[in-house]
Amino acid sequence: MKNLIVFVTIVVALSGCEEKKKIDMSDACKSGHYSQCKEGDVYLFNICGEEIGKIEECSENEKCEEAECVPCEETSACESKGCYEGNVYCFSNCGKRKMLVKECEDGTTCSNGKCVECEPVELCVEKKCYDGNVFCYTDCGNRGELDEVCAQTEVCEGGACLKCDVTEPCETKKCVDSVVYCYDNCGKEGELFQECESYETCEDGECNCTPDCNGKNCGTDGCGGTCGECTGTDECVSGTCGSKVDMEGPEYKGDVLLIINTGTNGSQSSFSGTLPLPVLKDNIVSKSDGTSFVRKYFDPGVRIPGDLDLSQRPAKIIRSVPAPAMDPVAGDTQNFWVADFGSGGDREITATLQHISSKCEVWAEYPSITGTTKARQICEEFDSVIYPMVTTNFHPESDINSDGRIAFLIADLGGFAAGYFTPADFYSKEEYYGSNERDMVYIEQDMDISQIRNTIAHEFQHLCYANRNFLIEQDNNYSDLDVRWIDEGLATASEHLYGGSQSDWVYIFNTSPYNDPVAQGNGFFKWDYSDTNRVYSDYALTYAFFQYLRLQSPDQDGIYNEIILNTKNDWDGVQDVIRSRIDGDMNFSDFMTGFRIAMLLNDAAGPYGFMGDTGLKFTPKFYTGSGRNVEGGGALYFKISGSFTEPADKGAGIIYVGITTK
Repeated sequence: MKNLIVFVTIVVALSGCEEKKKIDMSDACKSGHYSQCKEGDVYLFNICGEEIGKIEECSENEKCEEAECVPCEETSACESKGCYEGNVYCFSNCGKRKMLVKECEDGTTCSNGKCVECEPVELCVEKKCYDGNVFCYTDCGNRGELDEVCAQTEVCEGGACLKCDVTEPCETKKCVDSVVYCYDNCGKEGELFQECESYETCEDGECNCTPDCNGKNCGTDGCGGTCGECTGTDECVSGTCGSKVDMEGPEYKGDVLLIINTGTNGSQSSFSGTLPLPVLKDNIVSKSDGTSFVRKYFDPGVRIPGDLDLSQRPAKIIRSVPAPAMDPVAGDTQNFWVADFGSGGDREITATLQHISSKCEVWAEYPSITGTTKARQICEEFDSVIYPMVTTNFHPESDINSDGRIAFLIADLGGFAAGYFTPADFYSKEEYYGSNERDMVYIEQDMDISQIRNTIAHEFQHLCYANRNFLIEQDNNYSDLDVRWIDEGLATASEHLYGGSQSDWVYIFNTSPYNDPVAQGNGFFKWDYSDTNRVYSDYALTYAFFQYLRLQSPDQDGIYNEIILNTKNDWDGVQDVIRSRIDGDMNFSDFMTGFRIAMLLNDAAGPYGFMGDTGLKFTPKFYTGSGRNVEGGGALYFKISGSFTEPADKGAGIIYVGITTK
């Protein structure tokens, strides 16, 4: 039915176009548009059938059907042979052009996956010189097999190697790509003479470049020099001194429009304002490159069981330190409650203590999978690296059972979560049946040792954060979904401190379909687990935000601890840290605007970048619609043609920023 509706719409529109042609065809053609497949991608056409441009490029694992990129599993890289630019190429079962099969020679062309026109009968009807050697040529005129390699003292002339005495080792110079080589008087390639610079072209044996400062007063002249330098706060934008960020309005200049809802309530949306037909050139949405990543965090890193009431505080009972004889030893077994994210419920298991150290216990549901060696490696890394890193930079841990250790339960979590922490374990079993009555973190068993350690850095921060905000400050709402972004952002910051730039979170922000919610204006104030890609993008955005916050601060030491110690456990507390560390007059919305600009510009220094951190390079996905409601803290990136005039129907809290990226 979908195809029929599209077909009727097009026919009626085209009919209107034909009638309008007698008067003014352009008005009818602008009255609507539609999309359809062309050359394996999705293109936009107006209702008169005129192509506007490409709007979506199908990835390697997709094919175009009914104006959509749909999944297609590539099972063969050479399902068929076809033609492209006169040569023969392999095409996959998804219709994607792959490797070159054959380059058709002069006098032939490709047809139906073959080079045709002339079938040679004589394979060496004539001998000719090519690249200093003798080659056979067929009766079709195609160059065939190499017949003779001319020696260093010979030159190829008239299809034969002739004697030649070298007297001038660099009689001429020739270009080979972007390199100049000497050629002797016999035509043989000799020593390298010169490598051209990246901005130079090699022509007639010379590296050439013509400086161009026409209409420029700054920036490169195209030949390694400059056309001038900007002064003050001006920046060089497309060869002219000025600002690449325009916040003045009502006309915003640039090639990208940033649309931000400056509200701090993620559940309150505001209309973006009506937007024009998007600029399609260079506006292809980013696609997956086919690689995978190991993240499983689309269930909570902090788990609040549905039947646990955090407003009923755990009893303030300091449990006595167990007598030495009562301390567990390797090989002991105990029963634990553990979440099963596959079924959505809890289950009781028996686990074996695999290793114990001064700060760490490792319990395993399946000892044969975890093993004592891996358990020992986990505790050694935790005691010496992860524990001091988290407790110093974030906050000290809780110790509700007074044993001085953190318990790690390695178990089958159902295949959807890398790990989790729950404040349910702060309660006694009398207060909550599912408590394990200890300071505890849960880890998915189906990961290697490096993934487990990274997850421990993430989840242990959650435990320390809960100690401060839930146990010490007694904030029963510390983990509500509208403030979850702070706890999760700090947990990803813990990963960064432990393992450096987190390529998985950068990959998610830069790659479809995980970044689809970002293109639709997703912010991170509204933490929503109902959509997998949305929660992925929430993690990626908060990771980037807390790295931006750290890098923009002249004094980075203790910045995360300052956030946790602030008793305003929401955006207002983060704003206090922004004012104490970066700018005393800056509000949270201004800082968020700078962050969103930095995600696009990636400047090496200043407020619109990540201080040259090569691991933090982000490529936002652009919005291509005509306007939508944007949630509080959310933003849209939209291509424009040089300028955008503020519409009358923009919603409350919406601001625009024109950005020049070229």
